[in-house]
Amino acid sequence: MLKRLKNNTGITIVILLIIILLIGTATMYRSEQTMMDKGTVIDTATNLPAPEKLSHLDSLPYFQYKIITDSLQKLAKIEKEKNTIHPWGYIAGISIMNVTGMGFLPTFRTWYGWYGDNKSHFEKEYYFSISGFHLTPEANSYFKDGKYYLQRESRSPEEISIGYLPEHKTILIPISSRSYSIGMVCMLILLCIVYFAASYIFLGLSINVLLNISRGKVFTETNIRDLYLIAYVSLGGFFIEIIFPYFGSIFAMSIIPQGFSISFSYLLSNAWLDGLIGLVVLAIAKAFSKGYQLQLEQDLTV
Repeated sequence: MLKRLKNNTGITIVILLIIILLIGTATMYRSEQTMMDKGTVIDTATNLPAPEKLSHLDSLPYFQYKIITDSLQKLAKIEKEKNTIHPWGYIAGISIMNVTGMGFLPTFRTWYGWYGDNKSHFEKEYYFSISGFHLTPEANSYFKDGKYYLQRESRSPEEISIGYLPEHKTILIPISSRSYSIGMVCMLILLCIVYFAASYIFLGLSINVLLNISRGKVFTETNIRDLYLIAYVSLGGFFIEIIFPYFGSIFAMSIIPQGFSISFSYLLSNAWLDGLIGLVVLAIAKAFSKGYQLQLEQDLTV
């Protein structure tokens, strides 16, 4: 009886060991299956999960995988930097463009040749720029390997002679560095004249009107004249900002390919404040003119 009990105990232990082994095997299988579902990669060099989540299983050691991915990322970064145009001094260049929609603009590209000559590269280009252009929905413009391309619908890309800054709605017409230098000198002279005249009209005349009002001279010919001048200059600036890009597109029509068109809404969004100021000041000037006439009639009546 005791011998039979010992035999049954041994069988029970064996059965328990088999059950434990099966449970352990099933747990490991479920863990591996979960890791596969989550895209977990085992680094065969350490037999541990890779420190970052990947999209596939691979027997490649993680450190080798990391070397490859770092190299590919660096190559992609170099390619992006080589083919990205940066406006240089765009704020200074755009200041005159805010008046006419046209100006002279330098751009640059910079990258480091990690897998080439191991040197830093800096390339500068010069352009005559016209703002207010946008691409039609079926067109796409991009820069690659020093050339500009335009792709329309399902057609193959075609090389074009102008560049484009989509974030600024500006087309770029290449010019020589000498033409750029001459143009910038002329633009800066014009810019100084415009700023001086604008300062005198919007600041000087406004102060003069306020001083006259403070002295009790409200409805006077001088105030009316100054207010009308401020209003007409503001409205003139509004129409210049709207119209000049159209003139620029007419002169550059032969080199601007199909796929580019002037965005009236973009021009209006830049010029609306000038137009609003002009209308408000014009209404005030009309009111002052009416008050001046009533004042004259009252003086005659007295």
